[in-house]
Amino acid sequence: MREYPIPADIPAALADLGIQTLRLVGEEATGKCPMHVERTGKEDRHPSWSCNTETGVFNCFSCRYTGPFVQLVVDVLGGSWDDAVIWVRQRGGIERVNQILGRGKYLKELVEEASVPLITEADLALYTTPPRHARIERGLTEEACAHYGVLWDSTRDMWITPIRDRSGKLLGWQEKNKRHFRNCPDSIEKSKYLFGFHKFRGGVAVLVESPLDCLRLLSVGVENAVSSYGVAVSDWQMQLLFEYADLVVLALDNDSAGWKSAQQLKLRYRGMGRRLAFYNYGQSTAKDPGAQSGKEIRFGVDHRLSPLRVRFPS
Repeated sequence: MREYPIPADIPAALADLGIQTLRLVGEEATGKCPMHVERTGKEDRHPSWSCNTETGVFNCFSCRYTGPFVQLVVDVLGGSWDDAVIWVRQRGGIERVNQILGRGKYLKELVEEASVPLITEADLALYTTPPRHARIERGLTEEACAHYGVLWDSTRDMWITPIRDRSGKLLGWQEKNKRHFRNCPDSIEKSKYLFGFHKFRGGVAVLVESPLDCLRLLSVGVENAVSSYGVAVSDWQMQLLFEYADLVVLALDNDSAGWKSAQQLKLRYRGMGRRLAFYNYGQSTAKDPGAQSGKEIRFGVDHRLSPLRVRFPS
């Protein structure tokens, strides 16, 4: 049976492997993927790799390089699994496992997780690709639906928008039509996730309120849209975007709630002026980007406003 020890000091162990930690966010040490060139043939220009400093599990949401810490040692140093186990043990591996397993909170979380039904990709098998009439109504292409993995409940005429973590793991979904809206499971914390972020590849990110608005933007040629699942945008969501995007364009709804949220974000992140911009609705009275024409959407992104120039209706 394979052993999976964990270093006592994971950031220090990463340094020993020659992996530079660019930032520590909570329990995640982020940096450039150490196997990106080998797997993709290209440098990890926008750091997309992280390693959990508690569990040692690592993941690159770009090239999907993931696994336990021992696997990282094997790949970076080029030795055998047994050699990697010895390398980790020399850095307090056994003690680290005992520390983690000895924490009541950790054991409590394991029990709680075990009692929650596990959602898998198979749970989406009941749903189909969105029909033509539904796509035409919202101005969406079939390719955009496929790109974001959005599906359709044909028995209830509802959109099914998956909720995934930044690695692409399925956590649940939203069910939505004009009469019905529901999160599945109900307890999912939307503030910790961004719709479409697992598809983000760096550069300019456009943040909208609704997952279907992401599809609308892609349908008219605007890539890298992500959604906050509503007008409330959390610090966690913004920090994640600032970490991976060169520029964040806020394209919240063109209504009083959207203006208020955008104004609050402007004040909260005024120190990020060069990395924050605002969607330009111009003279449009559309309630959100999803209700605009392709020309209007491209104008809104291409002629985005800096925090110094943007003005919100009172």
